[in-house]
Amino acid sequence: MYSYYFEDDIHKDSVNELMERLWDKDEVKLYFATFGGEVDSMRYLIDVLNAKKNITVVLNSYLGSAGTLLLTEYTGKLEILPTVEYFLFHKFDREVYTLRKQKIDHNKLVSFTEEENKIFAEKLKQKEILTDKQIKQFLKGEDVIIYREQIQNFK
Repeated sequence: MYSYYFEDDIHKDSVNELMERLWDKDEVKLYFATFGGEVDSMRYLIDVLNAKKNITVVLNSYLGSAGTLLLTEYTGKLEILPTVEYFLFHKFDREVYTLRKQKIDHNKLVSFTEEENKIFAEKLKQKEILTDKQIKQFLKGEDVIIYREQIQNFK
């Protein structure tokens, strides 16, 4: 079995490098921690991990922002070490230009992101990862941090 420890921000380069390291391995144990990063890069990573079917993801230390998508989207074997300190959830966001005159309807794009947030919140609720109160905080745009005690309850 091949083991690898990933602790980095999620972006195109870090994800591509990780995939290159893991792609040709028969069986992988991926120790994973991130403060988060780009949602699209995280979705790509999860799609590849789901396709491989030979990777055990082991969450350790912390998991934040885009990294929390693993909890709802990863279909492979997921382990959570008892040493995990916290998971940080907040709404996915997007950058929009305010001074340029563009033909792109940024309000429409923001509405797409808001819909993604609602879908993610519903998945967090269905899997009982966040409480109803925490879901409301999340949907209001607040950071929601769950610590070791709550994490151990939904393992």
